[in-house]
Amino acid sequence: MSYHMHILLDNEYNPDMDIYSFKEILVKEYLKTWLGERPSMEYSRVPFGPRSNYDSLILRWSDTWWINIYFETIDTNENIKQDIEHIAHKCVNHERAIAISKMTRRIVFLTKADPAPEYAHTDYIIELMTFFENIPGTVIFDPQNDKIIYA
Repeated sequence: MSYHMHILLDNEYNPDMDIYSFKEILVKEYLKTWLGERPSMEYSRVPFGPRSNYDSLILRWSDTWWINIYFETIDTNENIKQDIEHIAHKCVNHERAIAISKMTRRIVFLTKADPAPEYAHTDYIIELMTFFENIPGTVIFDPQNDKIIYA
Protein backbone atom coordinates (compact mmCIF):
# COMPACT_ATOMS: atom_id res chain seq x y z
CA MET A 1 0.00 0.00 0.00
CA SER A 2 1.25 3.50 -0.76
CA TYR A 3 0.45 6.67 1.18
CA HIS A 4 -0.13 10.18 -0.05
CA MET A 5 -0.64 13.04 2.43
CA HIS A 6 -0.83 16.83 2.17
CA ILE A 7 0.47 18.85 5.10
CA LEU A 8 -0.41 22.54 5.22
CA LEU A 9 1.97 24.71 7.22
CA ASP A 10 0.94 27.74 9.20
CA ASN A 11 2.45 30.88 7.65
CA GLU A 12 4.03 31.84 10.99
CA TYR A 13 5.98 28.59 11.33
CA ASN A 14 9.51 29.05 10.01
CA PRO A 15 8.40 31.42 7.20
CA ASP A 16 11.68 31.20 5.26
CA MET A 17 11.69 27.41 5.15
CA ASP A 18 12.35 25.60 1.88
CA ILE A 19 13.09 21.95 1.04
CA TYR A 20 16.75 22.37 2.03
CA SER A 21 16.10 23.84 5.48
CA PHE A 22 13.26 21.35 5.90
CA LYS A 23 15.82 18.56 5.49
CA GLU A 24 17.77 20.02 8.42
CA ILE A 25 14.61 20.15 10.52
CA LEU A 26 13.92 16.49 9.69
CA VAL A 27 17.42 15.50 10.77
CA LYS A 28 17.18 17.47 14.04
CA GLU A 29 13.59 16.61 14.96
CA TYR A 30 12.27 13.57 13.07
CA LEU A 31 15.43 11.47 13.04
CA LYS A 32 17.06 12.57 16.30
CA THR A 33 15.46 9.78 18.34
CA TRP A 34 15.14 7.33 15.47
CA LEU A 35 15.75 3.81 16.75
CA GLY A 36 15.65 1.91 13.48
CA GLU A 37 17.67 2.03 10.32
CA ARG A 38 18.26 5.62 9.23
CA PRO A 39 17.27 6.56 5.70
CA SER A 40 19.60 8.07 3.18
CA MET A 41 18.50 11.51 2.00
CA GLU A 42 18.82 12.82 -1.51
CA TYR A 43 17.30 15.57 -3.61
CA SER A 44 15.49 14.78 -6.82
CA ARG A 45 13.59 16.65 -9.52
CA VAL A 46 10.90 15.30 -11.81
CA PRO A 47 11.57 16.10 -15.48
CA PHE A 48 8.05 17.36 -16.33
CA GLY A 49 4.78 18.52 -14.82
CA PRO A 50 3.99 21.10 -12.14
CA ARG A 51 6.81 19.83 -9.89
CA SER A 52 9.56 20.08 -12.50
CA ASN A 53 10.73 23.51 -11.33
CA TYR A 54 11.81 22.54 -7.79
CA ASP A 55 13.54 19.75 -5.90
CA SER A 56 11.97 17.10 -3.71
CA LEU A 57 13.60 15.22 -0.87
CA ILE A 58 13.70 11.43 -0.92
CA LEU A 59 14.07 9.50 2.34
CA ARG A 60 15.26 6.09 1.19
CA TRP A 61 15.38 3.09 3.50
CA SER A 62 16.08 0.62 0.71
CA ASP A 63 15.97 0.26 -3.06
CA THR A 64 12.41 -0.96 -2.71
CA TRP A 65 10.86 1.57 -0.30
CA TRP A 66 11.09 5.32 0.22
CA ILE A 67 9.17 8.50 1.01
CA ASN A 68 9.28 11.38 -1.47
CA ILE A 69 8.67 14.80 0.10
CA TYR A 70 7.71 17.92 -1.86
CA PHE A 71 7.80 21.39 -0.29
CA GLU A 72 5.45 23.61 -2.28
CA THR A 73 4.15 27.16 -2.10
CA ILE A 74 1.46 29.03 -3.95
CA ASP A 75 4.33 30.58 -5.95
CA THR A 76 5.87 27.27 -7.06
CA ASN A 77 2.71 25.30 -7.84
CA GLU A 78 -0.48 26.99 -9.03
CA ASN A 79 -2.61 24.08 -7.73
CA ILE A 80 -1.72 24.77 -4.09
CA LYS A 81 -4.22 27.61 -3.58
CA GLN A 82 -7.07 25.48 -4.93
CA ASP A 83 -6.05 22.60 -2.65
CA ILE A 84 -5.88 24.92 0.39
CA GLU A 85 -9.35 26.29 -0.36
CA HIS A 86 -10.74 22.76 -0.73
CA ILE A 87 -9.26 21.73 2.62
CA ALA A 88 -10.52 24.91 4.31
CA HIS A 89 -14.07 24.10 3.14
CA LYS A 90 -13.74 20.64 4.71
CA CYS A 91 -12.98 22.12 8.13
CA VAL A 92 -16.05 22.33 10.40
CA ASN A 93 -14.54 24.94 12.74
CA HIS A 94 -15.20 28.28 11.03
CA GLU A 95 -12.29 30.16 12.65
CA ARG A 96 -9.87 27.35 11.79
CA ALA A 97 -11.21 27.23 8.22
CA ILE A 98 -10.43 30.94 7.82
CA ALA A 99 -6.89 30.36 9.15
CA ILE A 100 -6.42 27.41 6.78
CA SER A 101 -7.61 29.45 3.79
CA LYS A 102 -4.76 31.93 4.43
CA MET A 103 -2.02 29.29 4.36
CA THR A 104 0.44 29.41 1.47
CA ARG A 105 2.68 26.36 1.93
CA ARG A 106 2.15 22.65 1.53
CA ILE A 107 4.28 19.59 2.06
CA VAL A 108 3.28 16.51 0.11
CA PHE A 109 4.63 13.12 0.97
CA LEU A 110 4.23 10.10 -1.23
CA THR A 111 5.42 6.63 -0.43
CA LYS A 112 6.24 3.80 -2.73
CA ALA A 113 3.91 0.84 -2.33
CA ASP A 114 5.29 -1.17 0.58
CA PRO A 115 6.78 -4.44 -0.72
CA ALA A 116 7.50 -5.74 2.78
CA PRO A 117 5.21 -8.30 4.37
CA GLU A 118 2.59 -6.96 6.78
CA TYR A 119 3.36 -3.33 5.95
CA ALA A 120 6.71 -3.29 7.73
CA HIS A 121 7.22 0.44 7.05
CA THR A 122 3.98 1.68 8.58
CA ASP A 123 5.83 2.83 11.72
CA TYR A 124 7.94 5.19 9.59
CA ILE A 125 4.79 6.85 8.25
CA ILE A 126 3.21 7.09 11.70
CA GLU A 127 6.39 8.70 13.05
CA LEU A 128 6.43 11.19 10.17
CA MET A 129 2.78 12.11 10.72
CA THR A 130 3.46 12.56 14.46
CA PHE A 131 6.38 14.82 13.55
CA PHE A 132 4.04 16.97 11.42
CA GLU A 133 1.36 17.04 14.14
CA ASN A 134 3.92 18.59 16.49
CA ILE A 135 4.46 21.57 14.19
CA PRO A 136 2.18 24.38 15.45
CA GLY A 137 -0.76 25.16 13.16
CA THR A 138 -0.26 22.16 10.87
CA VAL A 139 -3.11 20.58 8.94
CA ILE A 140 -2.79 17.00 7.68
CA PHE A 141 -5.09 16.08 4.81
CA ASP A 142 -5.60 12.70 3.16
CA PRO A 143 -6.43 13.42 -0.51
CA GLN A 144 -7.14 9.76 -1.26
CA ASN A 145 -10.04 9.76 1.21
CA ASP A 146 -10.75 13.51 0.99
CA LYS A 147 -10.50 13.90 4.79
CA ILE A 148 -8.73 16.13 7.25
CA ILE A 149 -6.69 13.88 9.53
CA TYR A 150 -5.39 16.57 11.85
CA ALA A 151 -6.13 20.28 12.14
